[in-house]
Amino acid sequence: MPDTITLLINAMGGEGGGVLTGWIVAAARAQGLAVQATSVPGVAQRTGATTYYIEFAKPDRRGRAPVFALVPVAGQVDVVLASELIEAGRAVAGGFVTPGRTIVVASTHRVFTMPEKTAVTDGRRDGGTIRRALDSRAKRAVLADLDALARRFGVPIGAAMLGALAGAELLPIPRAAFEDAIRADGRAVEPNLAAFAAACGAAREGAKDIDPHPAEAAPAPPEITTAFPEAARPAIAAGLERLSDYQGAPYARLYLDRLEPIALRDPALCADLARELALRMGYEDVIRVAQLKARPARFRRIREELGMRDDAPFHVAEYLKPGINEICDVLPALAARPLLWLAGHAGWLRRLHVGMRLRSTTVWGYARLWLLARLRHARRLTYRYGVEQKAIERWLELVARAADSDPALAREIVLLSGLIKGYSDTAQRGRADYQRILDDLVAPILDGELTQGDPAALVAEARTRALAGAESAAAEAAAAPA
Repeated sequence: MPDTITLLINAMGGEGGGVLTGWIVAAARAQGLAVQATSVPGVAQRTGATTYYIEFAKPDRRGRAPVFALVPVAGQVDVVLASELIEAGRAVAGGFVTPGRTIVVASTHRVFTMPEKTAVTDGRRDGGTIRRALDSRAKRAVLADLDALARRFGVPIGAAMLGALAGAELLPIPRAAFEDAIRADGRAVEPNLAAFAAACGAAREGAKDIDPHPAEAAPAPPEITTAFPEAARPAIAAGLERLSDYQGAPYARLYLDRLEPIALRDPALCADLARELALRMGYEDVIRVAQLKARPARFRRIREELGMRDDAPFHVAEYLKPGINEICDVLPALAARPLLWLAGHAGWLRRLHVGMRLRSTTVWGYARLWLLARLRHARRLTYRYGVEQKAIERWLELVARAADSDPALAREIVLLSGLIKGYSDTAQRGRADYQRILDDLVAPILDGELTQGDPAALVAEARTRALAGAESAAAEAAAAPA
């Protein structure tokens, strides 16, 4: 054994990193090792990692422990244990992963950072870049979806991370010592041990991207298999699942009915259209927000993320601030139109909001969310539903016209729908840009009134400019003083 073994844990708040560190320390001490652990809490919204640093060593002949460091030093870390792929990337970027020395054990799942979530365009980081960096920088990389393994047993990811560490046999600590530490801790012992064992076996296989659910995936619905190109079927299946949950089976059937004519015209366009159409038909309104917040599975997930016992009480406070637009969205058109007209002329649309705070873990608070979610059965009668369906039909008509003559233009019209996203000022600005490009560029091109230049390139350029303007406006808003 080297004089000292150093281990860095990169995790996120609420994942049980402190409990994981305690298990490792207890197991090390049970083996007679001298050990020291320190931690640095991260900051909010994933702008910084929560790190735990552990050093191990054998005591000298007199039983004295060496002097340990309080923080990791770049180039001097033997093992990095990361709870998510970006957290492994943080360790590489910080210089803590050294060729020929550092072994990385990481979960391959993603929890998106705030810049990824708030980007107007697709802001997701390329996981392949991080994997290549691990391949080139780490002495060895043990990668598996540890989050899925943990969720299978209903426990935080810490137990699966410990199992992967034990299965990779990176420390002079036997598996039984880790299991004893979990038992001694006394929290959710059996499910934690089950997750530990599953991850330990996965790590010993030594394969990357180990499938935590070896059972075969369910086959696609027959209507997808027979009517649509194979490459588009995963996107269509996801759209069906989303819209069935959103509004029911008849609405999902409408989704397929809208897709099929264009799929027959241009099979290559089907996957992009399937994704964008599902997003547009499943638009976010206060009914959808209430539906998601009132789900029992959400409260189970909160309890798991907090590492709470099943019988431990907790409270969830919901903060809602709907404006005139959001309220009118769920009103019948006859009531919404005059109210929007009045609010627009009086200047209330941006200024008037209704602040609400309710505890969804109380009977009255949950009942309010539940009743609001039940309005989905009447969503077809709302003002917003009529507006959205009319806009979707016009969009699909333009896509179909373009697909007959210019597939590249048809694809750009499909992607143009990506301008409609976000809420409040961002949503209004995106919707205005989308409508302007349709009216001033797409429609004239299809009507033969605009014949200069490459049509697809013109629409792509307009969309790029609109997205760049939205990014600039978002940056200016973030930098503006409160």
